[in-house]
Amino acid sequence: MSDAIVKLLTQEHAPELLDAIDRAVGSTRLGTSQMQAVGQAVEATLQAAVRRAYEMGYREALTARARAEAARSTALVLAEDAIGFAAAPPPGPPSPPAADEPRDENAEKVIAEMRALVTHWGEGAKASQPPNAAKADLSLFGEALPEEVDAEDDAEDDIPVESAAAEDDEEEDALAPRSEAALTDALDDDDDGDDGDESDPEERTSKPRVRRTNAEIAAIADQVFAYIKEHPGTKARPARDALGLDGGDWHGASKRLSKARRIFYAGATKARIYFPVEETKRGRPKKLTKSAFVLALPFDLPAAEVVTAGRRVGLELDDRSVYTARTNERRRVKREAAEVRTKAITERFGAVATSPRDPDGYRELRRAYTQARRTDGIWTTCQALVTLGAAEDSEHAFYETRRAETAARTQVELSAELRARHALHPGADRRVTIVIDYLLPALIERYGRPTAAQGYTEAHRVEPSEHSLLSQTLVYAGRVLGVELPPIYQHASAPIAIFSIHGDVPTIALGAPAAALTDGRDAAFIAANHLCYFLPGHYARRLVPQEPELRRWVEAAIDLSRGATHFEHLSHLEQNMLQTQVDPDERKIIARECDGLDAREIDLARWFKAVDATADRLGLLLCDDLERAFHLLRGGDGTGDEATEARIDALRTWSVSEDYLAVRAALGIAVE
Repeated sequence: MSDAIVKLLTQEHAPELLDAIDRAVGSTRLGTSQMQAVGQAVEATLQAAVRRAYEMGYREALTARARAEAARSTALVLAEDAIGFAAAPPPGPPSPPAADEPRDENAEKVIAEMRALVTHWGEGAKASQPPNAAKADLSLFGEALPEEVDAEDDAEDDIPVESAAAEDDEEEDALAPRSEAALTDALDDDDDGDDGDESDPEERTSKPRVRRTNAEIAAIADQVFAYIKEHPGTKARPARDALGLDGGDWHGASKRLSKARRIFYAGATKARIYFPVEETKRGRPKKLTKSAFVLALPFDLPAAEVVTAGRRVGLELDDRSVYTARTNERRRVKREAAEVRTKAITERFGAVATSPRDPDGYRELRRAYTQARRTDGIWTTCQALVTLGAAEDSEHAFYETRRAETAARTQVELSAELRARHALHPGADRRVTIVIDYLLPALIERYGRPTAAQGYTEAHRVEPSEHSLLSQTLVYAGRVLGVELPPIYQHASAPIAIFSIHGDVPTIALGAPAAALTDGRDAAFIAANHLCYFLPGHYARRLVPQEPELRRWVEAAIDLSRGATHFEHLSHLEQNMLQTQVDPDERKIIARECDGLDAREIDLARWFKAVDATADRLGLLLCDDLERAFHLLRGGDGTGDEATEARIDALRTWSVSEDYLAVRAALGIAVE
């Protein structure tokens, strides 16, 4: 039977084993009879585990072994459950490098850069930019791009203008005092009857003019209005030719429509262009406002001509009102175009989240980011395509030319609000986190051991800014993430780079691989990933990694906040710990936050996965390299079990999300 299977089986009986060990350690002196009792308890527990192994069957045992072996490499870097090495050895001076050992100048450079970054924290207002931070050339993708905003539009955005509502009110006030007679006079004064554009004068004089009845004129007017409505901005001559009308019929119809305020025109007599007035649902002409009038005319029409045309229909315009209306319209068009692009990005991200291993989804999302000219979004989607091995030549080139060779460098602290909004996985239920955070003192008392009893003394404690690249990166990551750095100890013979010491207080220990770590990106991912478990409540994920074991404590804490005094799932000693460590004020907070929450419906397995996913996100944020993050999650050998691949899929999806881009922009590490 493999060690992995034995470990999986004994986890089920871990509480009984821990109780036996605690009783042995807690005794001041053990006699022969007491030692025999402890041995019998351990022997009975092991017998139960072996019996359970045979009940599982040969096939299930092989499956469990394969799963454990696949996950072992990941555990060497990230996991800490049941670390199987001895207590800390006596501290000693670090061994000097051999005389013939070549000096890694690149490693020394990385360490020096991280030390300088920590030393001068907060002195720089802006983070360092990735290589080739010049404006990206998006034409390399060979796709049509929307026009960029020109300088004129940018200048207009700086000029204060009236709101649309206030402008409409002003327009209505301007129209109100105008009488129908004055409007008719204004139209008649400018309408000299020569509305034929470039028509031949002989054509108008050689043919006798036919007198039309009111019904005939009305019918022709409806015909003219229908044509103008279908062809806004038309001139008289092409419209007459299309309708088969002579100059007199067109003149009478257009004059009738103008007086009825169903159409308006702009331009000189020989070059007039006609536009319909917008109609109501009942087919009646709407009241013509300044904005509607100005926007119906071509934008390249000089403002003076617009003002003159407006006065013909009773609108008191000036150059400023024309400019304001056009500026507001440009803003509206830009806003609507941006909304369309945002909607496209949202829809295509939804497709990526549904199929996180489909390259086509990422490519469509990259095209949506390209249309929006969002360089950082383009780069992150190209990065995701590279990790899938599906990047096209242009996408691979765009990614490589902007890929940093170091970890993300920033002098900005990630606020708790931004972290909760954009980095925290939504599966980490806030109410559950609050309960577990208040439970931590009781959990540490129950499952922790005195740090000194584990062999760690002050002589093992290291100065993080001087020990190694990983320890310096821990300082840097703690400042960026807003996490107070716990004490750091060294375990020279530990086979993993970093782990937690479940002692009097949560503590970090560095193993032998920590000193050999020279890649700043790897150090950033490991440091940020590990420090995530020191966020409020998250430490329980490492301290009590078994979901059923943590569940009984969470349910008991909620019951305690609601006035319960007895908890059947806790031993008498554990009940005393709970009632002692969770004070009355904390119970009130738990009761308020968990009002209406059924403890039996809490999905702790989902909470565990969400905490792990949050750690992966923060690790990627500082690592700034998706390939290196995947390499570490898979344990460094490119393989991973099903659970690890699920974490990788989730991290790849988040790496192209709006949340990731927002956090990168806030820290100043986005590709520009």
